[in-house]
Amino acid sequence: MLILWLALMLIQAEDPADPEALEWFRKGEDLIGTTEEFSDRQAEYFARAAELSPEWAPAHFNLAVIFRRQARYPQAHHHCDRLIELEPEDSRGYAFKGRLFLEERRTEEALPLLERAVELSPGDPHLWEDLGEVYYQSGRYREALGAFERILELGPSGTEVHFNIALAQQNLGNFREAIEHYRRFLASHPDDFHANFFLGLAYRQVEEDDRALESLLAAERIRSDDPDLARELGNLYLHRDNLAEARPRLERVGGVSVESVSNLGVLAKREGRYAEAAEYFRRALLDDPGNALTWGHLGDVLVELGQLDDGASAYRKALEHDPRDFDSMLNLGTLLANEGRLDEGRRLLAAAVERNSSSGVARYYLGVVLERQSDPDSALREYRKALDLGMDEARLRFRLAVLLFRRGDNATALEHLAEAFERDPTRYVPVVIDELRAVHGDFDAVRYTPEFNRLLERYRPYWIAGEGRPDQPDSGRLPSDPP
Repeated sequence: MLILWLALMLIQAEDPADPEALEWFRKGEDLIGTTEEFSDRQAEYFARAAELSPEWAPAHFNLAVIFRRQARYPQAHHHCDRLIELEPEDSRGYAFKGRLFLEERRTEEALPLLERAVELSPGDPHLWEDLGEVYYQSGRYREALGAFERILELGPSGTEVHFNIALAQQNLGNFREAIEHYRRFLASHPDDFHANFFLGLAYRQVEEDDRALESLLAAERIRSDDPDLARELGNLYLHRDNLAEARPRLERVGGVSVESVSNLGVLAKREGRYAEAAEYFRRALLDDPGNALTWGHLGDVLVELGQLDDGASAYRKALEHDPRDFDSMLNLGTLLANEGRLDEGRRLLAAAVERNSSSGVARYYLGVVLERQSDPDSALREYRKALDLGMDEARLRFRLAVLLFRRGDNATALEHLAEAFERDPTRYVPVVIDELRAVHGDFDAVRYTPEFNRLLERYRPYWIAGEGRPDQPDSGRLPSDPP
């Protein structure tokens, strides 16, 4: 664009007062398009013209162009200042100097110059683009968006403006709008790495993970060695529980950041490599000791390793840094309940339910503790709420059946028991058979009823003793990983 400006100015400029200045100027002009364009020799020719006619703006403009190209910014600024002095109502001096400041990352100094340039030439889309870039680099995304949208209002423009609008919208949290403009840009630039990458991130924000994966993989085909892309793809595959695809991406990033180390820990945890996961989480915590999520992950793997006290300490650390950490409340509560510390377990599980009242798992665990504390009415209420919330699992159905048998609601209890048998006969049928051997038990009221015995007879192959009675809350497991 600067070469075009230069040619335009040569055509439109009046001749200098000194004819010799014009000769030197034309010598410099003759080098345009040759190997000596932007050379010191060309600069010398235009400098001689400026010396002979100091008030001739084209000579100063062309010197600014050359010095900018040579990255000699002080000299370029000097000639921009002369342009502004000579032609204060011409936008080009302000625009050129603003662009120099922008290239030097001196955005605060660039801003007033570009605003003045736009004021003088409001119909120039290039000026709006430069001003939008200054706003964007300054974190003023709403003003940047307005500047970029102004380009569209001025008439037909290149698709690049859609990329800039998308960036501004994404930073404003308007992800749907960003997606629309990224797609419009990619329609003509399908192999642009950044557009595909940022589009993938936008899709993740609106929870369209299939489209996010498609865009991120398109970016990976363009540039497979980008660490930020590898991290995002690894995270997405980890979120989708595709460990085979997550592993090479996360390992490619390695331990370059706390987040990367923690993600490797999550990967190892998901694959059952608990000792390795613990080491990753400890490494991450050395650099980020206040990360509640990492403390919670460490607690999980320590419990899996049988280090219950250390696991409980990790959960407490998580809650110390984030008292509202639902998973740590849930896991520490169940862990303490399993150790017989029912009051502490109940308090934490009640807090977990308060924190996330829609968690069926938290309500189930709280119900188990309430049942063990001889509060069957409250336990039954929590079990029913857990079922209503979608936790339709064998262990919940079995506990409901037991409590309802004790209350004399045999018909409903039999329905729940049948559901428990259907979901996990190997575990629960032997429990009932074992209970029936006792003189008195939870099934006394239906022991001799036809309905109950037909149910047992249907599952006769499972009467052999199974895994034991499931009347304890599970310890140290996240709701997403039920036993």
